[in-house]
Amino acid sequence: MKIILRLGGHVVWNEVLTPNVSILKEYSEVLKKAHDEGHIIHIVIGGGPPSRAYINALTHLNASNALKDYVGAMIARANAYLIACALGELAHIPIPKNFSEVMDAIGKGKIVICGGLQPAQSTLAVAALLAELINADYLVNATTVDGVYTDDPKKNPNAKRLDKITISELRKILRDRFMPGTYELFDELSLEILLRSKIKAVVLDGRNPDNVYKLLQGERVGTLIIPQ
Repeated sequence: MKIILRLGGHVVWNEVLTPNVSILKEYSEVLKKAHDEGHIIHIVIGGGPPSRAYINALTHLNASNALKDYVGAMIARANAYLIACALGELAHIPIPKNFSEVMDAIGKGKIVICGGLQPAQSTLAVAALLAELINADYLVNATTVDGVYTDDPKKNPNAKRLDKITISELRKILRDRFMPGTYELFDELSLEILLRSKIKAVVLDGRNPDNVYKLLQGERVGTLIIPQ
């Protein structure tokens, strides 16, 4: 199976700005096992709490949005080195800084890991582009919730998790602001890329790395997003 794993920054960092080394090691074990079994996996990691802390500080310092975007991309790239170090020789080093370097790295038998590639482009959009590039079976969004809900589960205890949803239906949920930034799902650009390339996506709980392996073994995990 071919997947792009988009790993949310909040999965590997806590709110007091300490990286979760144990979960990085767990991911390395899962990814090495999957690689040995012949699965093709590349990773895009988000900025998480460190990125938000920097952007908040830059906002108070009257930095431009362009500069904040640039710094956010740099921090996500620094996060990529955490995963790369956990993976050891299996990881492609150096971390790609742009899409051209990603294309050069893919196909060399290593796991390619990247953060942001350019300002004003989310790591979700980067992950969607990489999924399109390798014609992935799935884009896997490993985040801090276990799927897509009808409402924000952190605020509404009656919110229901959906087993599957179309992109059109997901757009309506996002448009109606049921989940206003409390956790990341997909932005509009990433959804548009998935739709045009007809690539399925899965939102799952990335706090348990075994969920990724279960998906690779054909188990149903999280919410399946259908490109319709």
